[in-house]
Amino acid sequence: MEINGPGAIHGPHSLNGIHRSQSTSPVEPGYSQPIDELDISPHAELMSRIHEIPDVRSHLVDEIRQQIMDGTYETPERLQVAVDRLLDELS
Repeated sequence: MEINGPGAIHGPHSLNGIHRSQSTSPVEPGYSQPIDELDISPHAELMSRIHEIPDVRSHLVDEIRQQIMDGTYETPERLQVAVDRLLDELS
């Protein structure tokens, strides 16, 4: 590398500049090129899957809210299904 002081002024140059890129030597036999890798954090993966979440069906939510307020949502059949599922999870 050659260092010229502040008084060294170059003349006009081409658009490519005064420094030419050096050609790289061919790859040696037996040498493998590095492979690019991308690591995605669990948080980023979750954020990328957010579009897969189905839209909220507000009409169903409103219907169930109304049934709960009316006292008609909790039926013996639904309670039995809930208890059966809980017992299956615990066993």
